[in-house]
Amino acid sequence: MYLEIEGKNYVIHLKTDIDTVYMRKVENDIVHLNVPALFPQENLIHYIQKELPKVIRKKSKKLVFEVHELNIFGRNYPIKLRVDETSYLKNNILYTHPKFLSTKSSIEKLKDSLLLNFLNDSMSMLEEELNIILPEINLKNLKTKYSSICHNKQHITYAKALKEKSKDFITYVVILTVGKFLRYSEDQIYFLLNKHVSDWRHCERIYKYEQQ
Repeated sequence: MYLEIEGKNYVIHLKTDIDTVYMRKVENDIVHLNVPALFPQENLIHYIQKELPKVIRKKSKKLVFEVHELNIFGRNYPIKLRVDETSYLKNNILYTHPKFLSTKSSIEKLKDSLLLNFLNDSMSMLEEELNIILPEINLKNLKTKYSSICHNKQHITYAKALKEKSKDFITYVVILTVGKFLRYSEDQIYFLLNKHVSDWRHCERIYKYEQQ
């Protein structure tokens, strides 16, 4: 059952084995509620308007939160807390749960996750454009390179250090790596770089300097 109250959407899961309302999850800004099957609708609306905001605030404050922005991809992103445990970048804002910012280790894992998401999006973009299937990717702490290729195992590995680079530079590395994996000519690779990287010559200079 769906409800829309004051411009917000709610999914109501009716249950016969509970006697009180509780929040199940928040997904894509839609709140899912477990509700007793015989719970009066007017009481449910009152709960959503008066009690649910308190529940959401309480969940958001369970962990001590002192980080107000996150440096990744060569810039700082302001942070907006979420109740559910999904993290993503949208309109230059990082949406995430406080638990992913509670320790230095959890912050690094969050950065790795955001990097992997960006890499997968870049790979998917190339798959669609080139009409091919590219191999699975993973992240590692590579010592000197930003990527490595294994043709025998059909696998590409990217360096975790890329999370400190700009999105343009990461896209440059992805196109260069995919081009090498597919054994493309320089002209084919340059065509993709011209199309997807605003100043790929600058990225190339940085890449060659750092890979010496």
